[in-house]
Amino acid sequence: MCGRFNLAAAPGDVAAVFELPEPPAELRPRYNITPSRKVPISVVGTKPDGSRFLAPLIWGFIPNWSNTSKPQYQPKNAKSEKITEQYWNESFRLRRCLIPTDGFFEWLKDHPGEKPHHIRLKSHELFAFAGLWDLWKGDGERWVTTCIVTTAANSLMAPLHDRMPVIVPREAHSAWLDPETPGDELRGLLRPYPSEAMEMYGVDPKYVNSPRNDGPECIEPVGADQ
Repeated sequence: MCGRFNLAAAPGDVAAVFELPEPPAELRPRYNITPSRKVPISVVGTKPDGSRFLAPLIWGFIPNWSNTSKPQYQPKNAKSEKITEQYWNESFRLRRCLIPTDGFFEWLKDHPGEKPHHIRLKSHELFAFAGLWDLWKGDGERWVTTCIVTTAANSLMAPLHDRMPVIVPREAHSAWLDPETPGDELRGLLRPYPSEAMEMYGVDPKYVNSPRNDGPECIEPVGADQ
């Protein structure tokens, strides 16, 4: 699963890692991003000429063939094992994106109060979730939405949840974005990221548990994890 994440990197760093033509001036630090129509997230896609761009999309997927802009099912995640099914198949083939992040959150369910943890790369570098997007139009409305692809958890994540977001290695960014990449190659990217390259620590539930909180305190370690 992935239901919260952060992106607090400087615009110049985002531009460098994701090969954007210039730093995105509209980007501001976000420490507690949640799925919502009111909260667009930043995704990297490609134009027909192959150049990359950063754009705000709504986190909560609506397929273009939906008969309403407010479907009962508006998922934030897509299971990699089901990505060729009707709901996702067209976007998997034609509308893939990268979702930049510094880290994400997951909750330890067996802990009293479901203790939240922050997960990131040991290098503390920016990385990317594998994303899908789609455009819904109708009744004078236009919604561009996205979701995060998930896979089985690695050994680091397994104590928290049996799923984790698909992390696209930097060397595979171009392949994931390229509409000509063969399906077998794409499916080969939908695997757990190596545990040894990641780390996690506990954070304070009084901050991260509320979507209203969006400051750096959301990712500060607490208790025994300090």
